[in-house]
Amino acid sequence: MAEQRRYRAGEGFTGSALRVLVLTLSLGLAFPQAAVPQALLKIGDPAPRVSLNDLTGNELTIPDSLRGSVAVIHFWAEGCSSCAREMPALEALYAEYRKKGFVVIAVNVGQKKDAVSAFVGTMGVSYPVVLDPDNYAAKRYEVFGLPRTFFLDRKGFIRYKILGEASEKTLKRLALKIL
Repeated sequence: MAEQRRYRAGEGFTGSALRVLVLTLSLGLAFPQAAVPQALLKIGDPAPRVSLNDLTGNELTIPDSLRGSVAVIHFWAEGCSSCAREMPALEALYAEYRKKGFVVIAVNVGQKKDAVSAFVGTMGVSYPVVLDPDNYAAKRYEVFGLPRTFFLDRKGFIRYKILGEASEKTLKRLALKIL
């Protein structure tokens, strides 16, 4: 008799466990993203593969197009003052080290091509700027705030990532560590 009581819903440990299971399953159906933890990009992970168009319409695939180079992937948007301060610092690094295989790719997140082109023109950057109009790349790279900067080694693996603004000195130090 005691054995039968243990399996009745709502009674004893098994009843509690059943209620927790039902609650967990209900939450999983209501919030599917919360039910399964998402894997975060970690240092040493391969960079997620995304294809984006630059301002002239040419397609660039990250990390495939960058293999053999040390690359900085800089996610930004017009109106982000921290992003705007980093762009000249990245330009200086690009100008100094591009002959050694250093590449900078600026990924604009969610803005229109005309606005991006006008802004980039005022910044005077010579490195490639690509567009992420639907935030696909930003989602793949887990970009939840701007600026967000990733350093990739010559094989396309993430070596450093920075959330928020970084000084020119910090950007240079990290670039030189993997150049």
